[in-house]
Amino acid sequence: MHGELISSGAVGVADMETGEVVRRDTLFEGASLTKPVIATIAMRLFEAGVFDLDEPVARTVKAPRVRDRVTYASVTPRHLLAHTSGLPNWSGDPLDDGRRNVLKFKFQPGRRFSYSGEGYGILQKFLEQKSGRSMEDLSRELFEELGMSRSTLVGATSPSRTARGHWGRSPSREARRIGHPIAALSLLSNAEDYVRLLRYEACGSALSSETLAEFRKRQVTIERSDAPYDSYTLGWSLGWGVLERPDGALYFQWGDNGPFRAFAAFSQSSANGIVYFANGSDGLLYVNVFARPALGDLSPAIAWFSRPALEWVRRIIRR
Repeated sequence: MHGELISSGAVGVADMETGEVVRRDTLFEGASLTKPVIATIAMRLFEAGVFDLDEPVARTVKAPRVRDRVTYASVTPRHLLAHTSGLPNWSGDPLDDGRRNVLKFKFQPGRRFSYSGEGYGILQKFLEQKSGRSMEDLSRELFEELGMSRSTLVGATSPSRTARGHWGRSPSREARRIGHPIAALSLLSNAEDYVRLLRYEACGSALSSETLAEFRKRQVTIERSDAPYDSYTLGWSLGWGVLERPDGALYFQWGDNGPFRAFAAFSQSSANGIVYFANGSDGLLYVNVFARPALGDLSPAIAWFSRPALEWVRRIIRR
């Protein structure tokens, strides 16, 4: 809290088959907590003048799976970062590098919000080609600078310290071994590492105030039907979900790789934040339990990305 680590811990079972307990250095699949890592790298490259947020991505990335070249010509890094490109979340298996599934636009870029892992895949290629560096290299540089010594986008260096996921009480599943970065999902990390990224985000590090303001600004509003939260605005910035409350904006991202769940959130104004990783399918049921002491009620955001009733049903069915 206030930019300083106040509390951290590790509880539970890392492997249900062996009974191995979770340790503070245990690694978890971060799932979509990968996306803020990519967005942070983008923010740093933007600060360095490597690219413009509103330049056409098509000039740099050919994206042969996109057949609608006219629409693709109007896609920008801003659209990809804020999930307003109109591209689908996934088309085909994201772990299959050879997939040929066509990417069809749902709407014209910039018109509205639609969460897109495929968009972050194109963003990864864009950042690599504009910088002339691989995402593995770019992420390693970030992790080393922030002291995230255990985090990686390319697979665990110590598999024995990697948690196995479980659905309720069903057999556990090993974390996927991914040999190359996938911008939407391949992070392996833990709370003590990832909190260093939150501190970097919340405290501004060495980035200019202009860059921080540009990346923190809400780019799009997410339509909601939950009337009890009329005093809140939900949207997306250039890399994080944004929950705008009367007392200020909170930035958040959740992760869901099946039995691996994760959540991170921070307030730039107070520099308070929380992050946790879970290797059970009910991991997102406890967001408010962990978040409320540091950030207050996150119900408006939680109600949008997580359905407790559905989570409990999924857990019961898989027991």
